Amino acid sequence: MEHEGIVAVHLCRILDEAGYRPLEPVGTVERAIESTTRHQPALVVMDVHMAGDTLAFMALLRRLDVAVLLLTSSPHGRAHEPRWREGVAARLSKPFLEHELLAAVSTAFEAASAERRSAS
Repeated sequence: MEHEGIVAVHLCRILDEAGYRPLEPVGTVERAIESTTRHQPALVVMDVHMAGDTLAFMALLRRLDVAVLLLTSSPHGRAHEPRWREGVAARLSKPFLEHELLAAVSTAFEAASAERRSAS
């Protein structure tokens, strides 16, 4: 879920080449809700500056137990507000290098897995 088309294509290419199966990128919260409900992915890579009701989308991701990797263009901005902490398994600042994205994806999966273990 990335509002900058070139970044979304770049993300998908990196993830695909690393062996992940990225879904078609979406640029709005409404389309993200539709896609997530339909496909129920294990991980959502989400830009913090998406247009729409991002908090409702985050609530859906928590209900579906989907790991979240939050992208931000500012390491000290909106992504670190308290309302963005719950349900976020990892964060990554843009611009990023390929190995940083893949490390953040791995961290997000590990954090989500640890959270599931502690909840059970």
